[in-house]
Amino acid sequence: MPRRKSDSRSVDTEVDSSGQGGAWTGQERRQEPRDGLAGEGGTRLRRKPDESLAQEIHEILTSDSELDATDVEVVVEGGAVTLSGEVEHPDAKHLAEELTESVVGVRLVHNRLVVRR
Repeated sequence: MPRRKSDSRSVDTEVDSSGQGGAWTGQERRQEPRDGLAGEGGTRLRRKPDESLAQEIHEILTSDSELDATDVEVVVEGGAVTLSGEVEHPDAKHLAEELTESVVGVRLVHNRLVVRR
C-alpha cells in the first residue's frame, strides 16, 4: 500500500512497496470548485437556495439610498438572477446590476429593467 513522506523541500513523495516514488506537488488536487464540488474529498459546497438569494438581493437593492427599487422584481433560478421592472434613470439600472453581481451565489444577471419616461 502506498504511503506518503515529505522531504525538506516541502514536496510530498509517494512511495510504494518497491521503494520507487514520484514527485507530487499538490497542484494536481488544487482545482477550483465546479458545480458545487470542492476539490479534495468531493466535499459539496452549499449553494444558497434561490428564494433566499432573491430575498437577499431584494433587501440590498431596496436598502441602497441611491436606488429606488420599489418597482424592481428579482427572480432567481439556479443562481441566475433576472431583474425586471422600472427604475427612475439609467444609472439606477446599472447600479442594480452591479449590486446584484456583488452578491455571493449569483452566477449570472439578466438585467431587464427599463427606465421610466
